[in-house]
Amino acid sequence: MGTLLTIGLLAHGLQASQPLELRDGDRVVWLGGTFVERAQQHGYMELALTTRWPDRNVTFRNLGWSADDVFGESRKYYGSYQSTTLDVGGRERLLANVEAFDATVVFANYGANAAAGGSEALEAFLRGYRSLLDDLEEGGVRIVLLSPIPRENLGAPYPDQAGYNENLRLYSDAIGRLAREREHYFADLFRELPDAARDAGQLTDNGIHLTARGYSYAAAALEAALGWDESDREPLSAQQSEQLRQLIVEKDRLYFHSYRPQNDTYLRGFREYEQGNNAGELLEFLPLIRLQEEKIRELRKPRSTEESK
Repeated sequence: MGTLLTIGLLAHGLQASQPLELRDGDRVVWLGGTFVERAQQHGYMELALTTRWPDRNVTFRNLGWSADDVFGESRKYYGSYQSTTLDVGGRERLLANVEAFDATVVFANYGANAAAGGSEALEAFLRGYRSLLDDLEEGGVRIVLLSPIPRENLGAPYPDQAGYNENLRLYSDAIGRLAREREHYFADLFRELPDAARDAGQLTDNGIHLTARGYSYAAAALEAALGWDESDREPLSAQQSEQLRQLIVEKDRLYFHSYRPQNDTYLRGFREYEQGNNAGELLEFLPLIRLQEEKIRELRKPRSTEESK
């Protein structure tokens, strides 16, 4: 991997002193809002990183949370019932999840929702992002800031996304400058996704949320934004690649239900006095997750067509 990762604004040719490289034993966390949370349903971005270093044991956790922001508002955990109260800040909960996984690398994707506030809300967004990075940096993790992706114009009756995309461009550029300021890696998906998906047709189901096809191109855009050359990877057969992707999707599904159970209010929340004795069952997901990860380790190395069957 001789190509250097571009950091900051790609147009300015800013480069990191070393390329981003996932090391043996790395523990990678994905943070962000809906774009990140929905990525686990398809597995393409994790597949791209897994197969780039098939000889290295790298594990991943998707901590995306729909509508999340740099303040962690969507993760806030509170409530009261009879004599029981609970109030856990969203940022506190986010950082606790990152720490629990003992992450070494964080891919963070924010700004898509904040961009609705336009230029007037940009400084508040950046202050919040800097504060979040202050907390993450205390753990010594390597950090990659991902820009938001552009919205897709689908024509009537869907709204014209040109104005919102101008805001997204503004925020993407600001995130690039923030990455340069903090000496973190930067992946400009706002610019790379349209290039990666040129003439690919529709990528979203509503102009905002990517389809499975859209995420496959987002994975290619991520690699391009990180300056990774496809020739650096030994390709898998289509069959093996799809089998591996399905294992990743299942592993992420199991993890999602272990750290975000639907009845969390009763298991670990302010009504845990009712069903908290069942919270121990969440630990039963761990061997299932590890089993999937063992299968991923076995399958991530290129095989012949016969071996993949």
